[in-house]
Amino acid sequence: MYYEKQYFINEHTPKITVELECNIGSKGKFLRLISGSLGVLVGIVAASLLYMQGIDLGTMWLVPASLIGGGSFAIFEGWSGWCVARALGFWTPI
Repeated sequence: MYYEKQYFINEHTPKITVELECNIGSKGKFLRLISGSLGVLVGIVAASLLYMQGIDLGTMWLVPASLIGGGSFAIFEGWSGWCVARALGFWTPI
């Protein structure tokens, strides 16, 4: 059988790549790396405690999952030097 290539819009749509410009200083990078690391660490500890208590998957697991996800994103922001709030036009003091 012959299958045609499927395109999201069409084959002539240009692929758009966005480069993340550094929009935070060294103090902001450091703060995001530290706060992100603490968030991931607290999330792992919270997940371990919930697991040891025998709590089944449910809404209680949103807390450690959110801490780990948010901490990971903060680590990414600190590593890349790009802040999503500043990219959206919000002023951040650090």
